[in-house]
Amino acid sequence: MIIEGRTFVVSGGASGLGRACVRDIVKSGGNAAVIDMNEETGAALAKELGSSIRFFQCDVTDTESIASVVKSTLEWIKETGKPLGGIIPAAGVGSPGLMLDKSLNPLSLSSIDFVLSINLRGVLDLVRQFLPALASSPAYGPDGEHGVIVMVASSAAFDGQMGQVSYAASKGAVAAMTLPMARDLSRFGIRVVTIAPSMFDSAMTAMMSDKVRTGLKKAMEFPSRAGQPEEFASLARQAIENVMLNGVVIRLDGATRMPSKLLFATMSSSPLKVAVLDDYQGISEPKFKALDSSKYEVSFFKDTLRPYNHPDTTQDVKDQLVKRLEPFTVISTMRERTPFPRELISRLPNLKLLLTTGNRNLGLDLDAFKERGIPVAGAVDKSNPGSVGSVSTTEHCVTMILAAARNVAQDDRAVKTGGWQTVPAVSLRGKTLGTVGLGRLGVAVAKIMSVAFGMKVVAWSSNLTQEKADEQAAKAGLPVEDAQTGEKTFKVVSKEELFSTADVVSVHLVLSDRSRGGIAKKDLELMKKTAIFVNTSRGPLVVEEDLLQVLEQGMIRAAALDVFNLEPLPLDSKWRTTKWGEDGRSRVLLTPHMGYVEEDTLSGWYDQQIENLEKWVKGEQLSLSLY
Repeated sequence: MIIEGRTFVVSGGASGLGRACVRDIVKSGGNAAVIDMNEETGAALAKELGSSIRFFQCDVTDTESIASVVKSTLEWIKETGKPLGGIIPAAGVGSPGLMLDKSLNPLSLSSIDFVLSINLRGVLDLVRQFLPALASSPAYGPDGEHGVIVMVASSAAFDGQMGQVSYAASKGAVAAMTLPMARDLSRFGIRVVTIAPSMFDSAMTAMMSDKVRTGLKKAMEFPSRAGQPEEFASLARQAIENVMLNGVVIRLDGATRMPSKLLFATMSSSPLKVAVLDDYQGISEPKFKALDSSKYEVSFFKDTLRPYNHPDTTQDVKDQLVKRLEPFTVISTMRERTPFPRELISRLPNLKLLLTTGNRNLGLDLDAFKERGIPVAGAVDKSNPGSVGSVSTTEHCVTMILAAARNVAQDDRAVKTGGWQTVPAVSLRGKTLGTVGLGRLGVAVAKIMSVAFGMKVVAWSSNLTQEKADEQAAKAGLPVEDAQTGEKTFKVVSKEELFSTADVVSVHLVLSDRSRGGIAKKDLELMKKTAIFVNTSRGPLVVEEDLLQVLEQGMIRAAALDVFNLEPLPLDSKWRTTKWGEDGRSRVLLTPHMGYVEEDTLSGWYDQQIENLEKWVKGEQLSLSLY
């Protein structure tokens, strides 16, 4: 199979080994459909490689999500005229854990399911759903080949280490199904090859301390180093191009056979210095304090210093932040509360591991971390992978809308200060909700407001089409249109129409260079005087001075805001000091970025940070690397 002129599907294609394969495919003249959960890294790769790739956000544990991507990929293939040539299911996770720990606790079933659902079920589901299209692709060469599947196993399939039972089981299954899958698909002219890599810089070694990396060299033969992603991609290209490679598992490990546990020098007798930043509720403290104090020295900083890269941050404050963080080897962060730009990272010579929450953090310069060899690991809700607090944010957004419409905060204050009723509430039934962005959160909020309150829904974003909006409605279990009137459930309109017709405008966009400041005075001035503006996404999506001016002039009924340009809000911020709702000003409801702040969510995130910290110390693969 030649790569040039054909399209290859690569899951996990936005990072690591998958990304290396994507780059190699494009270099060889092919197209790549990049499937990944991380929208930010996917967009960056698309920007790098241009029209030769198309990024599709997908959760491989969700059959419907895969089906949607299959449909979109085949539509793109039809547009480009480059037929499907192969599938490289490279998405995978590791969640090490002993079958029985020192306290006689067995390995949790949720941890096992988490690994198997992505590494095994996800691979099978992705492959099976693309197979009809692959079998129907034009035959190539004298052998009549229709396509190739290149799966990714691991050396753990053959000599897994302690704590790798789930991971080894998933990768062993991938290796074991290679030959029977090849036999199943041979009559369709489809080959199956599996590569089983050992230590590669894109995964395990990027997550290890220097001492662990040094220790690992003792277990290696030749070359005595970790493999490079480009070397994996080179073998994947050979698997695609060499038609005689079929039904085989190829080890890519430089003759390395790993011992039962990692061999490395004993850790220094001095405790590892760990800083936990910006945990306002103190949820992390009992978890980090439970660590062995002879091994870990943990400090907590609940006060958030002004961001290093904020234009108003003085050099003295920058130096103060550096002085605070410089002693620590490991830093735990909460979302984007403390950004880490390149200049700050360069001033932290002792930093070896950064732990964050969620599956992306726009406040981190990941390229700078990567250049320094500092691993960055996120955390997800294992019971609902990929949610990153989306249910919590949805509930908070709906609460903000209702509170603004019903004057809840103002009436509460009036009663407690000796007053009574203030102004009439506003009914939402039959009114129009305008959602700026129709992703997971936009759909969730729109569905609730439509079903529960009978609101009409209009939507806009720069790339939103009516076809996509219809798909979102159907996926949410809603009719695409009203059976009697034919009116769309989620009606796509222009930006101008949304702002001028909606009674409630709710923002649900991902912050990026393109979306930053995308809502400005010209948009806000279109809103009805009776309208409510809601933002639970990110403050910088809106030009803050423009919003302040519109509200100070009382041009709309109210605003409900959970996010701001600078967080926490300075004490002298206009949001704090202005007497909102008085002297003709709009009413303003403010909450301190609480959209994702639920105890169970935060507790789960910190549990995973502890797990990742202990894995890093042991030299084990971390969960959810962000690069």
